[in-house]
Amino acid sequence: MRRIAPAFALLAALGCADDGGLSVTGSVQIEDAAGTTTGFDFVQRTNLVEEDLADRDESLFAGHCRIGTDAEGLQVVSVGLTRPASGEGIQLERFRLRFPEAGDATVEATLGGSGFQGTAGASCLAELEYAQRGDGLVGADFDCTLEGGDAPVQATGELHFAGCTVDGDDD
Repeated sequence: MRRIAPAFALLAALGCADDGGLSVTGSVQIEDAAGTTTGFDFVQRTNLVEEDLADRDESLFAGHCRIGTDAEGLQVVSVGLTRPASGEGIQLERFRLRFPEAGDATVEATLGGSGFQGTAGASCLAELEYAQRGDGLVGADFDCTLEGGDAPVQATGELHFAGCTVDGDDD
């Protein structure tokens, strides 16, 4: 019963997509060692094109959100965002969160062509706030030090997806 109220609040915040497609609200901020920040900020519901479309429009934000099973048959929730191509400075190009049923959550980012990764633990808080199979809704927040590139970066934010793909819905 506790999950019903957050679902209604989230639906009101997102505004149901007329086309039933994937959408996101929230933000991702990355700060490098020099204090420079970049990221994504979705104040209003933003429709996303599917990342795996071969002929997707490269000028639009793309994403994925999946509630399903992995190769070992364990439940997993994964979400991701890809920024449209741009030639302006170093930007956050891709961002991924993965929450497996067994094991620790992982956070990945691509910044200026360099990959960064963190695993939930002492320097990385990544929480799956909700994953509602029946409604295709996922919410997560994170505050992680990501290792890679020349120096670690700090990733913070929260994301809310609607229109997620749900594999093997047996609820």
